[in-house]
This record gives sequence, C-alpha cells and structure tokens, in this order.
Amino acid sequence: MKKILKFIFLSVFVLFVLSSCSNEDFFVDVAIGDEYSVVLTKIGTVYFNGKNKFGEHNVMKWRDIIAIASGNRHVVGVKKDGTVVACGDNEDNQCNVQDWTDVVAVAAGDRHTVGLRKDGTVVACGDNEDNQCDVQDWTDVVAVAAGDRHTVGLKKDGTVVACGDNKKGQCNVQDWTNIVAICTGDEHTVGLKEDGKVVAIGNDDDAQCFVYDWRKIVAIAAGSKHTVGLKKNGTVVAKGDNEDRQCNVQEWENIVAIYAGKNNTIALKRSGKFYSQGADASKHCGLQKFSNTAFFDRITNDDRLKSFTGFIDMAAEKIYVLMHKFKALPDIAIMLMLCFGSIFLLLGLYKIAEKEEKAKKREKINVPEDDDISAENDMKEEIEEKHEKDNRVKVNRDIDILAENSKKEAIRKANEKKAKNAEKTKATWQIDILAENSKKEIIEKENEKKNRKRNVKERNLREQYKNINDSIIKK
Repeated sequence: MKKILKFIFLSVFVLFVLSSCSNEDFFVDVAIGDEYSVVLTKIGTVYFNGKNKFGEHNVMKWRDIIAIASGNRHVVGVKKDGTVVACGDNEDNQCNVQDWTDVVAVAAGDRHTVGLRKDGTVVACGDNEDNQCDVQDWTDVVAVAAGDRHTVGLKKDGTVVACGDNKKGQCNVQDWTNIVAICTGDEHTVGLKEDGKVVAIGNDDDAQCFVYDWRKIVAIAAGSKHTVGLKKNGTVVAKGDNEDRQCNVQEWENIVAIYAGKNNTIALKRSGKFYSQGADASKHCGLQKFSNTAFFDRITNDDRLKSFTGFIDMAAEKIYVLMHKFKALPDIAIMLMLCFGSIFLLLGLYKIAEKEEKAKKREKINVPEDDDISAENDMKEEIEEKHEKDNRVKVNRDIDILAENSKKEAIRKANEKKAKNAEKTKATWQIDILAENSKKEIIEKENEKKNRKRNVKERNLREQYKNINDSIIKK
C-alpha cells in the first residue's frame, strides 16, 4: 500500500513540476496593491501574494478571468462573459460591480473602480468626491486608467479625456494626440505616443513627468510618484521618486512586460522570471515565487488543498496547464485527468472501507487495535487527566484560600470601621456633654450676675426710701 501511495504522490509531484515550466506568455497581467500583488494566468486563474488586510486574498477563488486591476486596498477582475468581480475594502462602494455587463477592461484608483464596456462607454463606482466617477458621457473609449482620485480614458482617435482631481494638472490632457497607451500615478498622467515617445503631466515634484527624452518606448507604467518605460530592445527606463530604489532598473534586459506599484517596479523576463525593485513590504512584490523554481509556493495558499475533491480539481487544473504549455492533445489531458481522478477516488473508498472493517473487528473481539500502542495512549491519557484534575483541585483550593482571606480581610476592615465609628460617637457625645455643661455654667454665671445687680438695686432703693423717711421725720 505504501508503494502505491509513493507512486501516486511522485506522479502528482512530477505533474506539478512539469506544469510550472517557464513560458513567457503564461502570465497575462500583474496588478499591485498597497502591500500585495496579484497575477493573472492565461488559463483565467489569479494568484495572490502579500498581506490580506481586507479580503483581497479571495482572488484565489476566481476563475475565467481575462483582465485584472488593483487599487490600494481592493482588486477587480473581468470575466470571460463580460461580468466583473471584486474583493477587498468596500468602504466607498468601490467593489459594487456585480451589475456590470459587457465589460472588457477595468482600472482601479485609491477608492474607486472604472470599467470599459465593449461599446466604448465607461462605468464607474466608489468615491466620487472629486468627480472621478463622472464618466457616463464618455464614448469611443478603448482604454482606461485610474489614479489616486482621477480617471483617464484613451479614445479611438488617439485623444485622451480625464476627470477628477486636477490640483496638480493631471487632467490637462485635452491637447494630447496620437496616443496609443495611457497610465496614471497618484497625481500624474502618462501617455505613450504612436512614434514611441512619451508625454506626462501632473505632479512633477520628483521628476516623474520628465520623460520627454524617451524614445523607442513600447510600454509604460506608473507608480505613485515614478514612471517606467519598456524600450523596444527589452531594456527599461524609469524616472521619479527613487527613495526605495524603485527606479534602479538600468541593468534589466530581455524584458517583455513592466508593472509599477506604489513604491516598486516589476518586470517579466522573456524566460518567464519576474524581477522586482523597490519597496517590498510583506514581500508583496516578491513575484519570484511565481517562477518555476518556486512553483509550490504559489499553490500552498490555494483553498482547494483543504479538501480531497478540491485537490483533484487542482490536479486537473495543473494538467490543463501542462496541456497548454506543451500543446499536448486534449485526449491525453482527459485521459490523465480521468486516471488520476479514479486513483484518488478508489484510494479514498479503500481507506473508508478499511476503517469500517477495523471498526467492525474491534466491536467483535472488544479489544482495541494495536494493543500496546492503544494501552500506552490510554495510560498517557489517564496521566494527563489526573494531572489536569490535580491542577483543577489545586486551582480550586487556591481560589478558596484567596476567598477566605478576602473574607477575613473584609471582616477585619469592617470591625476597624465600626471601632472608629464608636470612638467617633463617644468623642461626639463627650463634646456634647462638655458643651452642655459649659452652657449651664454660663447660664448660672449670668443668673448670679443678674441676682447681684438686683440685690444692689434693692439695697439702693431701701437706702433711698430710708433717707426720704428720715427727712420727713425731721421736718
């Protein structure tokens, strides 16, 4: 049985490795967010790398995707049928795209999303504080781009339209002509002309718009404050903020595609290998993991690995990838899928039947399977239960002691309070008695004083009366 398992897993391993062989046209597009990046493959799946703050990781569940775009904290994808999916931060309704139809391309700003329809009209949703979503009147548009708070559209005739925040002049594109591609930074707009020259307008504090001397450019990309251009010979040029060395691209060669994030620059080589330069917070621009040398890194986060049927589904996808890359016959792919699916299904059924048979045997003989191991495990469980019980008893005892001590302390404090109150009452009573005695003494003194005065007065009156009588008698 072990030999069969080894053969199956070895076969799957070989299949995965073969399906990861490099091919420059297997990766269709890359979109970069604040601290993450997403990669679109030619078979319509999307891979995620970096921090998953707002559910951006849900792109791993998407299928049949033909185009992607990313804002700072949300990701948007266009499906084959023209509908749109989105995930991530939706505080400003930038992910409310479920009703969009006939969409062929998307762009994402900081907090808004833009969709280009098949008929050349444009739709938008999300934050519209600076009128960046006022695109309902646009027609004959063939490409869209979204900056931090502005939106740009390339028309069929090579002219450009724009709306939204224009504090840095990033929307002043009405005079541009013969434009074949557009891109946007946070506050600047870049256009690629038909003759390979580049024009740019908007915030130029870091010289990100100083691109007028570029020649023979075939593709452009813009980060927050820097601009990147791919030359016809496969080399790359860059201008703008270089604090994180995002513009150090002069040594790159054989490049077939370029992408720019907030503070980083990414390029795809003809061999299928990714280069990244600049800020790498949480390794969100470390796209080397999508190269064939680290193929398993990009499938370890796949939710389908959590279930048996999901694993079969993923294996079938890898077979399809193998078929796509080596142009194998469809019949061979179908045969392989059926073969591996049948093997895994039979293996699962066999394991289930084996477990049921062992359970029946245990019920019949009433003894555990693998007596020694089972007995040892039971003993370990008993010891652990005993330790756990002892710990619980000890904890309960400690709690009781603490409760008793707390009770005694409370009683002691209550008695102290009563004693203090009694002393206070006694002192108050003594003060009242002293006050009463003092009051009585004062009253007695007052009465005594009054009596003395009255006696003096009476004595004086008697003397006067006597003198009067004496004078009368003399007369």
